[in-house]
Amino acid sequence: MKLNMTCETCEFGSNKSCCAENSKKIYQNITECDDWGASLEYYSEIIDNAPWYIKEPYRRCHISYDKFMDLLRCK
Repeated sequence: MKLNMTCETCEFGSNKSCCAENSKKIYQNITECDDWGASLEYYSEIIDNAPWYIKEPYRRCHISYDKFMDLLRCK
C-alpha cells in the first residue's frame, strides 16, 4: 500500500489549498506534506488495506500509530 499524503486525504486539507498551520501551499503543487495527518475516512482506508503483518501489531497495541505509519511509508 502506498500512502497518499496529499491535501485530498489530510485531516487539514481541502480541495483547493493546504489548511495546515502557517501553510500557503497550493493543493495541485503538493506531492507530500510535512504537516500531513490522515483524515478519518483515509485512516479507515489505511487500516483496511494495510498489510496484515503491519496491521495486526497495531490493532493489538504492540506498535504505536507513528510506528505503524513509518512502517507503511517504508513498504
